[in-house]
Amino acid sequence: AAAAAVEAAATPTPPPLVAAKAAAVAATALVEAEGPTEESSVASLREAGNERIRAGDHAGAVARYRQALEVLESEIRSASSVSSVALVARLRGDRAPLLGNLSAAQLGLGDAGAALEAARGAAKANRSYAKAYFRQAKAMLALGRPHAAANAARLSFFMQGQVSAAGTVETKALLKQAEELASENRRAAAAAASSSSSAIVTPDAHEAGGGAMCSLELAPELPSLVVRFLDGAALVRLGRGARRFRVTLATEEALLACAAQCCPGGSERWLRKDLLRAGTGAGWLYAARALAVCPESVAAAPNGRLAICDRGGQVFVCQPVEGGGRREPLWAPPHCLPFSLCWGPSGEYLAYTSVSDARLAALVVAPMPWVGVDAIVTPLQMAPYYLAPSPCGTRIAVLGALRTRQVLCIVDAAQATMPCTERAPPMSLHLLVSAAPLYFDWAPHAPELLLALHGRRLCRERGAVASEAYSSVGEATACEAAFQQPLQQPTTELGPRGGAEVGAEGWAVSGSASFRAPQWVDRPGCPQGAWLAPKDSDAGNGRVSLVMHDPASGTTEVICETLPPSVHFSASPTGRWVAWSGMHDMRGHGGVFVRRLPVASGSPIMVFNGTALALAWGGDRLALLIELGDSDELVWAVWDPPVEGVEGGPAGVAASAGRLSVAPASFRPNEAFSERVVPFFDQFERRLRLWSPRNDAIVFADARAQVWVQPFPPPGSGPGGLNHPLADLVGAAGHASAAPPAFRVADGCFACWSPQ
Repeated sequence: AAAAAVEAAATPTPPPLVAAKAAAVAATALVEAEGPTEESSVASLREAGNERIRAGDHAGAVARYRQALEVLESEIRSASSVSSVALVARLRGDRAPLLGNLSAAQLGLGDAGAALEAARGAAKANRSYAKAYFRQAKAMLALGRPHAAANAARLSFFMQGQVSAAGTVETKALLKQAEELASENRRAAAAAASSSSSAIVTPDAHEAGGGAMCSLELAPELPSLVVRFLDGAALVRLGRGARRFRVTLATEEALLACAAQCCPGGSERWLRKDLLRAGTGAGWLYAARALAVCPESVAAAPNGRLAICDRGGQVFVCQPVEGGGRREPLWAPPHCLPFSLCWGPSGEYLAYTSVSDARLAALVVAPMPWVGVDAIVTPLQMAPYYLAPSPCGTRIAVLGALRTRQVLCIVDAAQATMPCTERAPPMSLHLLVSAAPLYFDWAPHAPELLLALHGRRLCRERGAVASEAYSSVGEATACEAAFQQPLQQPTTELGPRGGAEVGAEGWAVSGSASFRAPQWVDRPGCPQGAWLAPKDSDAGNGRVSLVMHDPASGTTEVICETLPPSVHFSASPTGRWVAWSGMHDMRGHGGVFVRRLPVASGSPIMVFNGTALALAWGGDRLALLIELGDSDELVWAVWDPPVEGVEGGPAGVAASAGRLSVAPASFRPNEAFSERVVPFFDQFERRLRLWSPRNDAIVFADARAQVWVQPFPPPGSGPGGLNHPLADLVGAAGHASAAPPAFRVADGCFACWSPQ
């Protein structure tokens, strides 16, 4: 070891990182040469490492911590051999602080990559160890990754469990450093972009089969940035895209046009123009997003996947098969609010609200694939209970409570849709409106919302993110808001955009009908989509009608002339059917109705002679959640529309009535579903997917915290039985049949299906 040290001293001075690694190797060799100390316990070795750090000997500290880890692993193996479960658990808990100290020592040596690896190992050993995320943030700053550093610092703040003065000061200092580094990176990118043309044709490009290159492709720092920030899989995807860009995207305009094709409905209004930075096209966000969301990784199971929240608030993903197949836990904080769990529009992430033991709330967004990928955790000064991702996935509408007021915020989730977190700013919130009650739905073709305020007023409002809303105060201020926002107390002062003054387009309902969530439908022939909502009858008789309104042309189509006093409604994703449910009185006047669009296609059809607690479309199939008498038992049933061109149905029933399939057994729903989802199901139905991607099964959780899948095969797939909970109703024998039995997937109190 001494000879190795002399030889190292005689060699020329290597680069800093190489020198740091060489020093660590030499120090380890010296420790091994010294042999075992009088007391080689984990605690003594850890304290020895701490003393080396205080003395400035980071290489010696690294050696001591590594030796402590080796001793610890040996103790774990010994404890495992005698089946001492409690001892093994305690020893494994010692890994996290040791790895955290090792990370600090390696960072002191200048080896930021090794420091990050050790910090991630500490987090893997103990997810609740807040210092692990603090060490990650410092390592990422040293690696020049300010946005990832900000995410780690926020997670550290959340995992502390309390807002301590020291923790807040340290976190703010890290966020400030991350903000300054991000500003420096933007200035460097701007300088590089200004030194080159936005569209230059080179002979080499033509020889390669390409055309003009945009400014981002010509940026001299691009290769180093790509290698630094992307993993191997992302590099492969970007390489495929780069070849396409050289051939097809000759100008920034062509780039934007191509990116618009990646947007929902091909609408360029979803392009994030606020992310224009130093000549980079806004379309790169969607071009990269389309590359990041790979079909083979999204459709990991034959019929999608199930996201499940277990009793302890831990979220995992499994396959929709009996027993759940392979279980994949999310690398994210636990304590999930079950009813907040939802998928991104293409399955590119899972989002939910997490509440710590100290009642600190955070928005958790776990990008896909999540194996080995850290979730993005944004601490909030509010308690969000309903999340709704926009069709583009880069925005999430968050409904929650802030100082006893119900507020709607828009979260910038662009970072979760990118293969590299440095391509978008950290998540931030924009406070949009406050009202009670407040319901909404996203537009299908633009970043806009249809709001229902105070149960009476409907209006249209842009769902702007913070960088768009703050653009008037300058980029620096908007950037600061994105980095520092989670630790600041938000204001509930909404100014001229709050309350009934929101939006210039819409109407008020003065009739007697009570409704909740409106719906913005992607209807063929309507370039902006169509609004499905109640409206006062044109007859002026105090009645309220259900209408389909085209905001582009201003035309209105009446679906139902007179709505019941309390009603919920929903349109199918195809835009071909509308369903509504409610009772006009206590004498049985009402039920569940459907109507084909356009209304000239025919009159409304009664699907069920009674109310349904919930309506949920799966394609053109309508699921009904029906209460069995005065009991707390519920049963799922599915209505299939009539087959066109068929004159008669089973048992002589007219084909125009459709067909009802009923689950063979009823169930008692889980408390999270019955108390927090069912009363507001029309709002949850706008984003919660209980149907499978093939629309042939429904998932639910029962009161025993067990998740079940209830199959509903398409019509004609096989004969159905007559033994089901609704068999005693009049006419059930001719209109309804039993579906196959449900099968148990896993234990959990809430579940939802992936979009594809």
